[in-house]
Amino acid sequence: MPHPRDCAVHFTTLRYMSQSPAHYRARCESPFEPTPAMRFGTLVHMLCFEQPGVQVWQGDRRGKAWEQFRDAH
Repeated sequence: MPHPRDCAVHFTTLRYMSQSPAHYRARCESPFEPTPAMRFGTLVHMLCFEQPGVQVWQGDRRGKAWEQFRDAH
């Protein structure tokens, strides 16, 4: 069964397992949208610890140009 989330064993996921296996499974299978702070943290992590290659969009997030940029990066 594929998991949309990373349900690796660590405290944040075990907390749901302590309620019940059903809570853990629901957390793993539910859609997840990262918060702006989480996206910023991911960007900082990538810039500090991974190879460069982060692309920044400078325009408006509407239209074909944005969709092409999003799909390419």
